[in-house]
Amino acid sequence: MTIISNITTRGMQRLKETYQYVFLGILAAVAGAFLGLPFAASLTGFGFWGFVILEFGVLFWFMFRPLMTNYIIFTALTGLTLVPILSTLLGIGAGHVILQALIGTSVIVAGLTHYATTTDKDFLGMGQVLMYILIGIIIVSFINIFFIGSSILSLGISIGTMILFSFFIIMDTQEVIKTDIDPLLAAMNLYLDILNMFTSLLHIFMSIDED
Repeated sequence: MTIISNITTRGMQRLKETYQYVFLGILAAVAGAFLGLPFAASLTGFGFWGFVILEFGVLFWFMFRPLMTNYIIFTALTGLTLVPILSTLLGIGAGHVILQALIGTSVIVAGLTHYATTTDKDFLGMGQVLMYILIGIIIVSFINIFFIGSSILSLGISIGTMILFSFFIIMDTQEVIKTDIDPLLAAMNLYLDILNMFTSLLHIFMSIDED
């Protein structure tokens, strides 16, 4: 991958094209969630985990075949797998939590994107460190889910995840404007960042709402 020394018109055009794909992915996710909500009762247990496995399978296939079709199928599946938590919140009259997470995600992503395109700091070398931190968070999350079950630790994990993916958004944005990465691949990276930011904020606002 060729690194461009400064932000060029081509880099900003690539960012615009990338975010067109990101928004398309978000629309597919919204459609997946909307279509799945009437069947929320069925998206539990093995049914839910079946879709999760399928989601990761499509993501794995996308890495080998980065096609628009695979991208849309994957993003639609992510919306579908959000149905259980979205349905639960809507069922208990906590739809405002979803709205708060959506607004929070939009504001944070916009701010981080602006920062990434205006700062003189180079975040492209942080990838390995961020991946190590992500692996650590995943391990702690599984330990908490299956062995500890602490709501305080769960909140801490969500906050840590939000901070971590803030750095991922900055790094992946700079990758778009400073390298020749394919816009569709870049869109997948940023979509995953935004999705994790949204789910983290969703859990944070849920915890606050419960208190």
